[in-house]
Formats: sequence, C-alpha cells, structure tokens
Amino acid sequence: MSAYWNNVYEESKRIIQRAIRDKKLVVFIGAGASIESKVPSWSDAVAQIGAHIYPPIDTKNTDFLKIPQFYFNSRCEKEYIELMKEVFDFSDKKPNEIHRRVFDFDPTTVITTNYDDFLERAAAEKGIFPDIIEKDDDLPYARSDRMIIKMHGGFKHNNFVLKEDDYLNYSRNFILIETYVKALLASKVILFVGYSYNDPDTKQIFNWVKNILSEDFQHAYLINADSDYNENTDKYFKNMGINILYYQQLLKENFCNESVYKNTRINASISVENLLTFLYVLFLLAFFMILLYNCIKYCLIH
Repeated sequence: MSAYWNNVYEESKRIIQRAIRDKKLVVFIGAGASIESKVPSWSDAVAQIGAHIYPPIDTKNTDFLKIPQFYFNSRCEKEYIELMKEVFDFSDKKPNEIHRRVFDFDPTTVITTNYDDFLERAAAEKGIFPDIIEKDDDLPYARSDRMIIKMHGGFKHNNFVLKEDDYLNYSRNFILIETYVKALLASKVILFVGYSYNDPDTKQIFNWVKNILSEDFQHAYLINADSDYNENTDKYFKNMGINILYYQQLLKENFCNESVYKNTRINASISVENLLTFLYVLFLLAFFMILLYNCIKYCLIH
C-alpha cells in the first residue's frame, strides 16, 4: 500500500493542484455531499417512495430507478411531482461545510446531480454568484464559465431526473447540457465528491467518462471517504478513466499510527466528516501551491 500512496496519491494530488492553479478544475457534487444537511440518500429516498406504492415492493432488491417509475405509472404526474418534492424537501435545510469548502478550490464550473440549492447558497455566502444552469435554455444566457450546472434539473421547472424514463430520455431532454458536460469531461480535470459506486447518477456519468476518456485524455478523480483500498475496485475504475483517492489510506499512512487510525475510524464513521477532512487537506496544499506560484510570478515580472 505504500507503493499506492507514493506513486498514485502524490501524483494525483499534484495534478489536482495544478488544475486549481490553471483554472481547469471542475467539481462534480453528488448526493453524499448533502446528507449532512439532512437530505435523504438514494436508498433512503427510494424507501420513502416505496412506502407509497401498493401492493408493497421490496425496495432493497428492486432497481432504484424502477421504484419512482412504479409510483409515476400508478399515479398522475401531479401526484408524482408533489410526492418527490416532499421526499426531497430542502426548504428548511441549510448548506453544510462541504458545499462551502468546494468554492475554496475556486473551480471554474461546479456540476451537481442534486436538486437542492445548497451550492448556490454556499456560493452566495462567499460573495460568488455563478450562472445557474438547470435546463438547456439556460446555457445560451450564461455570462461566463463560472457556472453551477444542475445536470439533473430540479423542482423550479419540474424537470428533475429521477425515474427510469428520465434516464432513458436524458439525451433528448438535456441535449445541450449533456453535450457541454461531456466537453468538460474531455478537456478539464474532474473531481467527483459525494458519489458512491453504485447509485444511478454515478453509473450514468461514469459511463460517459469511460466512453470519452481514452488514453489521450486526462483521467478523472473520485474521493472515496468510507471504504479502504481495494485492488479490484481500483483497477475497475482506472479502466473507466477514474482514479480513486482513498481518505482512509491517507489517514492511515500519513497522519497517525495504527492505534490512532483505528480509533479515528470509529469516531469518524460519518463519511461526510471524512470527506470534509480530505477536502480540507487538498485545499490547504493547493492554497500553498497557488501562493508560491504567484510569488514566483511576481518576482519574475518585477
């Protein structure tokens, strides 16, 4: 595992730091980033939706996308939209530190598959007001490259992507957004935050990555905050064009001895907290890189 740390993590860290400096970093934010704000995870949301379906179904052994599709098929669109807004309600919830920390990286674009508005609110707290892209018609009116792209729509226009039909028809309903996001995948350094290996959002996006990122393109990066290094999983995602950064491995090999590591794993069982720590470490290192770069640049000019 030391070889993993020395040969993979350090180089990955350097590339991400360079992307921040060169304004080429794009951050993808998944559902895991909003769990600390009390928004349900995929599995929790599916369980809530499944409770409204009759006859009852086994939500744990049913494809996640089929469960909201079953409800939609059995009820009218109005009732479907109302239930989804109830399940994913975020009106009385607030952004957490992950949403705020993302903007410390100064990404050119933030892309999210979440429906909430936490990123917009976190950006505003820092005096940042990016264009919000929630439907294809928003893209032509973007004033700059600084955007928050809600690639799965939202509740403002009731164009949220959730049920099976939404995913199957995505390329038709989000033609411009899909094209734009794919162009970013091919030309920028991508950092995935808050994504698990098996949720539907991950499968859709990672399939794009695999099709786009050939040997000639920059690989993407995914922060894993709640599991240890696994060689088979690591190779599987590398084949898809994605390098995994393991928080637990960072903690174990660089910040504490074995006994402290074990205790920290117990005390930091909430993956969101682990994720926040990892982001903090990456940001601090990147901040000093940018500071050094600007100092050298100033000295050369003057």
